[in-house]
Amino acid sequence: MSQPTTHEVYTGRVSIVTTEDTLGLTTLAMPSGDLMVIAESESEAVVVTTTEGGIGPIGPRGPAGVDGRPVVLSYRQDIPQDIWLIPWGLAYRPIVTVYDSTDALVDVEIDYRTTGFVTVRAEYPFAGRAELV
Repeated sequence: MSQPTTHEVYTGRVSIVTTEDTLGLTTLAMPSGDLMVIAESESEAVVVTTTEGGIGPIGPRGPAGVDGRPVVLSYRQDIPQDIWLIPWGLAYRPIVTVYDSTDALVDVEIDYRTTGFVTVRAEYPFAGRAELV
């Protein structure tokens, strides 16, 4: 196992924004307004920090989707997993519909607690897709 590379050491107070124990993710709010995401496993830890500062203002409204319907983000999960971590950078909680690889609707639990991600949990590992509106 290689030794981790440390780029910066911070000592002081931070706020824990979210903790996702099953995935080993913790999101921290730094005093500067930056967010830091720490992903841990038994063998390694990865730390991702924002470099531009806090969250900026909401941008202008985008164009309507096809026939006035909202634009849908389609996320594909090719490797069967019972927990999916879907990147989601917009400032609202999407409506999530999940299908298996045969296009059958799958009953899942949706969790929005991890900043920047939507977590999908199922009772069994499966491959398929999620549509986010």
